[in-house]
Amino acid sequence: MISQGVFFLNQKSAVFDCFVELLMQASNDSGCKLKVFRTDNGTSFYSLQFSNYLDFKSVHLLRIHLHHTILV
Repeated sequence: MISQGVFFLNQKSAVFDCFVELLMQASNDSGCKLKVFRTDNGTSFYSLQFSNYLDFKSVHLLRIHLHHTILV
């Protein structure tokens, strides 16, 4: 079973540490390696530290741009 978790963060700067912890848990539980990490345009995933870590782990960061639809 793949790990699931909820992380309550006091600051956006804690995102990186929580991501690393969740990635390690998921890899250990599943025996699989993350290949692509897809995210919306959130700035939490744009740090140099985050980018370097994903490069080190050979994980492709896929940034998607969400279009907001207004229903009338």
